[in-house]
Amino acid sequence: MKLNVILRTVAAVITADEDSIPAGETNGVKTACIPSPLGGTYTAVLTGTASGNYTLDAGVYWPGNSDTNQTTTGTTDVGVMSTNTVFVVTPPVVVSTSVNGGMFNLSFTAQTNITYVLEGRNSLMGTNWAILQSLTATGTVMATSQSVTGPMMFYRVRSQ
Repeated sequence: MKLNVILRTVAAVITADEDSIPAGETNGVKTACIPSPLGGTYTAVLTGTASGNYTLDAGVYWPGNSDTNQTTTGTTDVGVMSTNTVFVVTPPVVVSTSVNGGMFNLSFTAQTNITYVLEGRNSLMGTNWAILQSLTATGTVMATSQSVTGPMMFYRVRSQ
């Protein structure tokens, strides 16, 4: 998983990786990457170095999930500061599973106030997962149970 922040500008500065455009350069595209971000809010503060427009693209990417992208545009001037935020939802990680008395029990890492879905299917050959439950996290670890209804079932949990 990684968080990419890309600034297209003619009049603002972002400190970015040294392989792109050097810090302080006001023209072109700059990229900042956080390779394994923690869940939560990230803030990018842009400072104008001249009059002009900017576009800030932020995206969160990880294998097997749809990308989360956010684009902000604006106009700046010398010394004008613009604060932009990106909220990162990290993928849930299953921390325990068990089957007791006909119930499948699952716990996973979560972020408070994020909605997660428990999905299942009885074959790995298909592409459709059925939503079995929807849960809004109230803490950093969530637990759920599901009745075992067939001889075999595959489960996954993902943020919605």
